[in-house]
Amino acid sequence: MKDHYEKFDTFLNEQKSFFNEELANTCSFNWEGSVWIGGTQTSGWLAGNRKTPYRFDKGTRIKGIGTFKIEEINYQHFM
Repeated sequence: MKDHYEKFDTFLNEQKSFFNEELANTCSFNWEGSVWIGGTQTSGWLAGNRKTPYRFDKGTRIKGIGTFKIEEINYQHFM
């Protein structure tokens, strides 16, 4: 199990580095922010037809995962 956590941390660090180096200067939110805004001005999984807030501080259920508490997993960084 410890190996899984280490791989998870490595994955998150790689994603954070990519965000900071490639994406941070093109968006109005930061890696640690609790709300990211998607819409026509964004790209990738945040792109959409209308302005949509993605809240990382209020989720309690994800389809396929079930219920959870935000404090139990590093949900924001994983997403």
